[in-house]
Amino acid sequence: MEENLYWIWISKMKHITYEDFNTLICSYGSIENIWNLKDQELKKCKLKEQVIIDLLYSGYRKNLDTINEFNRKNNIEVINCYDRAYPTKLKKIMNRPILLYVKGNLNVTKGNCIRNSWFKGVQ
Repeated sequence: MEENLYWIWISKMKHITYEDFNTLICSYGSIENIWNLKDQELKKCKLKEQVIIDLLYSGYRKNLDTINEFNRKNNIEVINCYDRAYPTKLKKIMNRPILLYVKGNLNVTKGNCIRNSWFKGVQ
């Protein structure tokens, strides 16, 4: 499966934080490995129950191709929290967004501020 789909999947979850996600990455090495975790494996993790429910909920796994195709057709870039293009200032936030959807000039994220961009998870 295309890696962007894993990132879109994780970004759909309502209860997972960057801290939760980072714990999973440190334990399992990749977002693909997290995708493949089973119920029993997740219960061994020291995560909040609602995060485990989110990770196991099949509804978050639906329509990923549709969302990815929409992004492509509309020139929307997906930047994950480990991507080099992820804004440096956001990396300093303790509970930063796991995924950013950016339409337009990606170089804007390298400056002193971020404008005219929509970020999932930042309110």
